[in-house]
Amino acid sequence: MAAGKYYAEAIAWAAGNQIVSGYADGTFRPDAAAVAGYAGEAVAWANVEGLIQGGINPAGKATRAQAAAILQRRS
Repeated sequence: MAAGKYYAEAIAWAAGNQIVSGYADGTFRPDAAAVAGYAGEAVAWANVEGLIQGGINPAGKATRAQAAAILQRRS
């Protein structure tokens, strides 16, 4: 991630709290191509609604705290 970008502070916080981890090459970028076709519409909706933001790991698992944060944003 480039220094000075409007989202740099938020990503640094999320990484420090183990919410996002970026990629092995040290970059942080969207990975929508990795989302299965059947889930694409739902993931896009969740992103637009602000429930999820930034890169996601479709093959990973959400912690209970991460799921709770998503549900809390919706209420």
